[in-house]
Amino acid sequence: ITTQLCFTVNIQNVYYIDELLAWADTKDFNSIYFNMLHSPDHMSIQQMTPAAQELVLNKYMWSENQFKCLNSLWTKESNWRYQARNKISGAHGIAQALPATKMEIIGMDWRTNPITQIEWGLKYIQERYDTPCKAYRKFRISNYY
Repeated sequence: ITTQLCFTVNIQNVYYIDELLAWADTKDFNSIYFNMLHSPDHMSIQQMTPAAQELVLNKYMWSENQFKCLNSLWTKESNWRYQARNKISGAHGIAQALPATKMEIIGMDWRTNPITQIEWGLKYIQERYDTPCKAYRKFRISNYY
């Protein structure tokens, strides 16, 4: 039997690796792996919107105009903040998922990963409204989508 240990470490917490390795040395692990992640706390709107634009244009094959609608929609909903939470409804994240746990179909890291939230939001828009402009039109009429 081999025993493996896998750590997921945010880049800004790299200085903890020595402590993690020292602890792991006291255990009986055959191998140790590290997944290095960039912290979403350091992802700005300037970093998130190009990722979303890439998905809009290349995965969903929507136009640049559709991205403009998406940008307007999510700027109004959350200002592209992955930690945004509506205190009244409980909607959460960039796309304001309700309930927030719906995003688990994309990834269990939905609380901390803006890309997971963006991917879920685009999937939701495609399934429910077909395009971001149709979702944004619904939002302008009813203040939700």
